[in-house]
Amino acid sequence: MKTESSGKNIALWLILGGVACAGLIVIFIVVFAVGYVKRTQALRQAQARTEQLQRMNDATPAPNRQVPGNPVARATAPPPAWVPIYPDLTRPPHFFRHEENGMMKGRANFDTSDPIEKVKDFFETKLKSGGFEVAANKAKARILESAEVDGKKSDGNQSIHVTIHGAKVKTAVLETYEEPVAASATSAPQK
Repeated sequence: MKTESSGKNIALWLILGGVACAGLIVIFIVVFAVGYVKRTQALRQAQARTEQLQRMNDATPAPNRQVPGNPVARATAPPPAWVPIYPDLTRPPHFFRHEENGMMKGRANFDTSDPIEKVKDFFETKLKSGGFEVAANKAKARILESAEVDGKKSDGNQSIHVTIHGAKVKTAVLETYEEPVAASATSAPQK
């Protein structure tokens, strides 16, 4: 009799073990399926966002992305041709421009490895040759040097302020400029 009940116990344990394994397999399949669905949804959302950004980018004309009424495209447009950009840069320049109270205002910032004096002379020379009245100064505080160059056209329509900060490794330049919106529409952007 003991063998019969032992055999029944073993059979019962085998059945319970099989049910438990089947249950674990079902749980694994459900967890995997839910994870797969979530990953697929996230991937579809990312693809949709990428396609949306691509459509926006394709709709913005090249090369200067200067579109009336499109503040985002206009903001990243390069400055007008009268704004000098230093030639020997260590990274691409960053541009920003916007309209405010009938004026087109903008800025450009960039870095160079050239000394501050050479950069300051470049801007003074370029602005003077462009017909600007120029005022410049230079200062040194401990290890940092700085210089400023201001230029203004005699008719008052265009003005520019260049701030130059120098250290041992690099010279950083920030230009801010402005001109009436009507003049901005006729000023060719830099290429």
